[in-house]
Amino acid sequence: MDAFLSNILSYPTVIFTVFGAFAFLYLVIAALGLVGFDDVDLELEMLSGIMTTLGLKGVPLSIVMGLVSLFAWFICFLIMAVVTVGEPGSGLNLITGTLAIPVSLVLAVLATAQVVRPLRPLFRALNASAPDKVLLGNTATVRSSRVDDKFGEAQMVMDGAELIVKIRADESKKLKKGDKVVLIEHNKEQNLYWVVPANEFNG
Repeated sequence: MDAFLSNILSYPTVIFTVFGAFAFLYLVIAALGLVGFDDVDLELEMLSGIMTTLGLKGVPLSIVMGLVSLFAWFICFLIMAVVTVGEPGSGLNLITGTLAIPVSLVLAVLATAQVVRPLRPLFRALNASAPDKVLLGNTATVRSSRVDDKFGEAQMVMDGAELIVKIRADESKKLKKGDKVVLIEHNKEQNLYWVVPANEFNG
C-alpha cells in the first residue's frame, strides 16, 4: 500500500492523479445536473481538428478528458512501477518520469479513441437536433440544478426516445430541477432553446 501511494503521489504520476481527480469531480457534478457534460468545449479550430483526426469527436469533451486522464494515470503508474530505481525523486527517476508523460498521453489517447467509438452513436442520438416545428411548443422537464441565460438542460420524450436539450431562460423565472417548461424559441447557432415555465405558458 505504501508503494502504491508513493507512486501515485510522486512525479510524474501525481500529475495525472490530480488531473484525473478534477475530471472525475466534474463528471460527478455534471451527473448531478449542476453543469452540462458538454459545457467544456473546444473553441480553437486547430484543436478541434486534432480531436476529429484522433477519433475523439462526437462525445462530450468532459468524458473524453476523463477517459484520457484515467488511462494516462494507469499507464504512467505501470511505467513508474516498473522502471523506478531507488528513491522516487532521484535524478534518473526524474528523467524517466519526464519521458513517461508523453508516452502515457499518447497511449491514453489511442485507448480513449477505441473506447469512445461505440459511444458516438449514443450521444449523436441524445443530442440530435429535431426540426423546430417538432420541438417548439412542447413541454420538457428541467434536469439541471438551475436555468438562466447562460446555463440549463432539460429532457423530453419524442416518439419514445428521450432527448436532452440545452435551454435558457430569464433568471427571474427561478427555474430549478424538476420544473416543467415549454420550448418557445430556438437558437440555431448555439443549438439551444429559450423556455418559459409551463404554468406561465398555459396561462
